[in-house]
Amino acid sequence: GVQTCALPIWNNNILNSLFLEFISSLENLESLEINGCEFVNNPSDPIISKFVTYFSSCKLKEISMCGNETRTYKNKIQEFFASFSTMTTLETLLIGYNDIGDKGLE
Repeated sequence: GVQTCALPIWNNNILNSLFLEFISSLENLESLEINGCEFVNNPSDPIISKFVTYFSSCKLKEISMCGNETRTYKNKIQEFFASFSTMTTLETLLIGYNDIGDKGLE
């Protein structure tokens, strides 16, 4: 049978193109936990845009993008909402502690 793959933990790390290439190569990845991470975003490598594209086409069942005491996705999390809404396999989305308030859910 097909083996599923869960990336256990990548919390409090850097999110860059190399990491995205790695997870993109895991065809049966079902779970991604990237709490408190920092996007390395620059004009020559628009990593947030690349993650939005990845989320739009991946088959993840669970994503955890929670903030923590030192780092939140406050100004970035809304960029991902459109891609999350198109994910037909997504069952669980954890986005707590991102300091987005009620406005973040609009």
